[in-house]
Amino acid sequence: MWRILFLALGQTAQPAPKLPEDVQNRVLIMDVLAERRQFGDPGERTWRACELHDAFYKTLNRDGWCYGHNGQREADKEWEPCRESKPKETNRDTFGHMQNGRVV
Repeated sequence: MWRILFLALGQTAQPAPKLPEDVQNRVLIMDVLAERRQFGDPGERTWRACELHDAFYKTLNRDGWCYGHNGQREADKEWEPCRESKPKETNRDTFGHMQNGRVV
């Protein structure tokens, strides 16, 4: 699984250059995980990709980054600093951190 994550850092497609490097790296990893969960074979590896993707999404939110803003068309959304002082909770079933090799 980690091989997939490290491959994300070598991808040629880059997120918007206005993002700090650490945020860019996390977004790239999320892109690889999203592809894995969308096109992966059903099973443990795809399920873990889903968990990790959701954990990265939640940590970006906690760090003050939001995917678009209220009222924005889905096609126009990009990662940007949250406009609210505190990111709102999403309706996503997300996980927080790694514990004993699993996202919890």
